[in-house]
Amino acid sequence: RWHSDQILGWVAMAALLLAGTFLFIILKDIEKGNRYKRQLEQANAKTSHLLAEREQLMLTVTHDIKAPAGSILGYTDLLKRITQDERQLTYLNSMKASAQHLLRMVTSLLDYHQLDKHKIRIERLNFQPTQLFESVYQSFLPLATRKGITIEYTSEPVLNNTYRGDAFRIRQIAENLMSNALKFTDKGTIRLIVKLRNNDLSFTVADTGPG
Repeated sequence: RWHSDQILGWVAMAALLLAGTFLFIILKDIEKGNRYKRQLEQANAKTSHLLAEREQLMLTVTHDIKAPAGSILGYTDLLKRITQDERQLTYLNSMKASAQHLLRMVTSLLDYHQLDKHKIRIERLNFQPTQLFESVYQSFLPLATRKGITIEYTSEPVLNNTYRGDAFRIRQIAENLMSNALKFTDKGTIRLIVKLRNNDLSFTVADTGPG
C-alpha cells in the first residue's frame, strides 16, 4: 500500500506538472493572440490614417492643378483669336487639347476612391478615333523633335468615322504608352499605329528603345 501510495504521488505530481505546463502554453498563446490582435488594430488604424492623408493630398493637388490648367485654356482661347498663322494655330490647338486632357485627369483623380471600391464607370460617348490619336501625336511631337526622335503615326481611314466609347481613358492609355516610349528611347523612331479589327479599336506603340 505504501508503495502504491508513493507511485500515485509521483503520478499526481507529474499530472500537476503537465497541467501547469499546458496552462502556461495556453496562457502564452492567448497573450500572443492578444498581442497580434493589438498589432493588427494598430496596423488598421495606421492604414486608415494613411488613406485619409492620401485622399486629402489628392484633393489638395487636384485643386492646385485645376486652376492653372483653366488659366492655360483661357489664354489659349485668347491667343487663337489674334493668331492667323496656321502653324501657330496648330500649336495652340495642341496646347488646348493637352490642357483639357489635364483637367479631365484632375477630375478623374477626384473620383479615385471609386476605383478602390470598383465603382469606376466607363463612359459611352461619341468620338472620332483619328482626331483623338492625332491630338496625342501632335502633343508628343515637339518633345520628340527636341530629343531627335522621329514619331510615325498611321491610322486607318475607317477611323475617321464617329464611334462610341470612353475617349478619355483611351487617350490616357495611349499617352502613358507614348510617354514611356519617349522616356526610354534615346534615338530612332516611335510608331503609333491605330487600327479597327472586328469593331474593336486596336492601337500599338512601338519604339526602338530597350523597352
